[in-house]
Amino acid sequence: MFFFIALVFSTCVFAEPLKVLHLSFHKGCIKDFESVGKELGLDVTSWYVLGSSDSRKKFDPQARGNAIYNISHSRAARVWELNKEYVDQFDVIFTSDTAPLSRIFLQNGWKKPLIVW
Repeated sequence: MFFFIALVFSTCVFAEPLKVLHLSFHKGCIKDFESVGKELGLDVTSWYVLGSSDSRKKFDPQARGNAIYNISHSRAARVWELNKEYVDQFDVIFTSDTAPLSRIFLQNGWKKPLIVW
C-alpha cells in the first residue's frame, strides 16, 4: 500500500509540500507513514489518537476506554465539529489502522482528498 501511495505522490509536482494530516490508532502506521512522507517531501502531521490524554481529549473529550474505536454517526459529527477548523488547514487527510476514522470526513462533507488505509 505504501508503495502505491509513494508512486502516486512521486509523480505529482507541487509548488509547496502537501500538508497531510495522518490519523491513526497505531504507532507503527504513524512511523511508517512519516518515513514515506519524508521521502516524498510531504509536510506530515501525525495524530496518534490513542496518545496522551490531551490527544484523546482533542479528538473527542467524551470518549472513554475502548469506546474511542467506535465512530457512530453522532460521534463522527461531534469530532468533526470539534476539529473542522484544525483539519481544514491540511490538503490531504490520511487515516490508517481502522477505517472508521474515515467516517468523520466522509459524512461531514470533506471536499479534499481522503486516503483510507
